[in-house]
Amino acid sequence: MLLLSVLELVPAFLFFVTAQAASKDSWRSRVIYQLLTDRFAVEDDGSSTSCDPADKVYCGGTWKGIQSKLDYVQGMGFDAIWISPIMKNLNGTHGDDGQAYHGYWNTEFETLNSHFGTEDDLVNLITDVHSRGMYIMFDSIANSMAVAGPAADIDYSTLKPFNSSEYFHQFCMVNFTDLTNTTQIADCWNGDDNVYLADLDIESDVVSSYLYNQIEATTDRYTVDGYRVDAVKQMNLSFLDQYTTSASAFVIGEVFDYTPKTACPYLEHLQGMTNYPARLGMLYSFNQTGAGFGALHDLDYQMRSNCSSYDMSLLITFLENHDLPRFASQNNDTARAVGSLAFLMLWDGIPVLYYGQEQHLSGASDPYNREALWTYGYNTSSTYYQTVRKAIALRKLASADDDNWLKDQYQYLAYDNAPGTYAIVQKGNVLGMYTNVGSSAGNKVYSAVSNFDENTVITDIFSGKNVTVGNNGSVTFTVTSGMAQVYYPATKLTSYSHYLGAATTVSSVSSTTYPSSYSTITLGQTQATGSILASTSAHSSAGSSSATGSASHVSSSVSSVYASASTSSQHSAAPRASAFSSVGLLLVIATVVLTVL
Repeated sequence: MLLLSVLELVPAFLFFVTAQAASKDSWRSRVIYQLLTDRFAVEDDGSSTSCDPADKVYCGGTWKGIQSKLDYVQGMGFDAIWISPIMKNLNGTHGDDGQAYHGYWNTEFETLNSHFGTEDDLVNLITDVHSRGMYIMFDSIANSMAVAGPAADIDYSTLKPFNSSEYFHQFCMVNFTDLTNTTQIADCWNGDDNVYLADLDIESDVVSSYLYNQIEATTDRYTVDGYRVDAVKQMNLSFLDQYTTSASAFVIGEVFDYTPKTACPYLEHLQGMTNYPARLGMLYSFNQTGAGFGALHDLDYQMRSNCSSYDMSLLITFLENHDLPRFASQNNDTARAVGSLAFLMLWDGIPVLYYGQEQHLSGASDPYNREALWTYGYNTSSTYYQTVRKAIALRKLASADDDNWLKDQYQYLAYDNAPGTYAIVQKGNVLGMYTNVGSSAGNKVYSAVSNFDENTVITDIFSGKNVTVGNNGSVTFTVTSGMAQVYYPATKLTSYSHYLGAATTVSSVSSTTYPSSYSTITLGQTQATGSILASTSAHSSAGSSSATGSASHVSSSVSSVYASASTSSQHSAAPRASAFSSVGLLLVIATVVLTVL
């Protein structure tokens, strides 16, 4: 009994083994594969599992399914995966909005979404990911919780731990015709009479302290390497600062804004963010909607002008995601798709490929852009899969050859602003020749002055064709059928095959054991003893709390979050190295105190 009373005096953080989180520098070199857990893979071959995206219902994809297809992902060269939110979501079917298969209608912060599997399944997936030398990124929702409508019938008791209206901003709907009113964007709700996304009062010390501790505990329990934070533009920025710090991992934010001047300042509060302006430039340039490559150049120039004081190498470069129409839904040309994929994988920033791009899926807007990949097959021989594989391999070779390659920016050697035109770009030893003339075009000749020395032989990684650099670095290319060409010095390609994606395991990982299930922890109730919703905590302002009503019943214990911390740090998938045993330190402290007593 004496020992127990002494242990209660020891700060909770000593129970945690010190974690070495994945740094922004280590993430800079990563290439990310984004997937929707419900739509990427089922546990069997999927031949008997149909899925019509228009139905907006769960189709059966799971964490086990993802694990079964890691060879497929790693075979392209990806070394990070970004999965759907893991939390429990709103149950049932809600009118035209359907079901919560996407994972963004969270109702409980410390209960897993059972549709995706068990905690064993999630931990096994993360263990496998880490054993391959890959990173795991969770999609994080901190600004809202989902409730069934209509507004007059909202039942907050379905939410945990925030089971009362006092934890949310007063009901009002975001007016998207008045985007200059940042207060209403931050405080009002999204949704409709079927499902509302109730806006959490993250200015409240009780709410914010809980969320800081929750993200910290999630990182520790699952050894999460990174987070993508949803709906950043609807968050209080001071909250975002502390939330990013509490995550103890690499944090990027969804800044859904095509205006560089508006988007760039969010990098004050995040380590990285989604580069929507670059995405727009890529879309306009490659799908030949009436704009040439000048659109890409101009938007890229604006980003560089407005973001130059930040680390632009941590911007998230993408062309598709779960909120946007797929590229192939707007332009089904093979050459333009291949060019866009090569460009995406090799451009500045951290590339993200949305699942199915490598199979040329063509779903338009939500929900059609959320296809079940197993219904199309996992063809590793397709032109698109192989384009991604070869481009990623070159990215890794270039960054290995040049320590500054990932931080440097491409130069535009030549480009044309008219439709049906081209861009020639270079960064270090990588030179890209891109067009949007399409597959039906005949031979076309393009020229530029490169940064290569005269007589350097450069090789196109896709066709194997060689070009010899002329006087003053001049290069001339003959492009057939609009296909992209990407060149690298021939003498430096000897190790290229080493970087071509292959499914490998970098270390053996023993079976994991861990404490009581994440999915059974009770929060927000008067009997809770393991809650991280605290009226006072390390993250709260000293002596301040806006807690009233049910909040006053919530336990202030932090050390038991998600389970005993000393055990959690040991069970975590691919646990990070610790320079010091906190358990050993704990015993030393206990011994000293007992001796004094």
